[in-house]
Amino acid sequence: MATELPVAFLAGILSIITPCVLPLVPGYLSAVSAVEADRLGEAGAGRRIARSSIPFVLGFTVVFVALGAGAAALGGLLDLNRRA
Repeated sequence: MATELPVAFLAGILSIITPCVLPLVPGYLSAVSAVEADRLGEAGAGRRIARSSIPFVLGFTVVFVALGAGAAALGGLLDLNRRA
């Protein structure tokens, strides 16, 4: 159980650095932060990207946690009705 989180993290990192995803990262960062792709390495760009990415990531987190909680609640209700 203690190895599940590091393994999941490593799988996520590996999925990002695959050849079909890695070339999309500069465009994604540029779209999220409104920093042109050729200016991503300049001073201050990293701070702007981080500031712009935090609300985006939080929004995704809220949506997927809500969807997961809703699916778990629905599954629990279905399970209760099945057992009755």
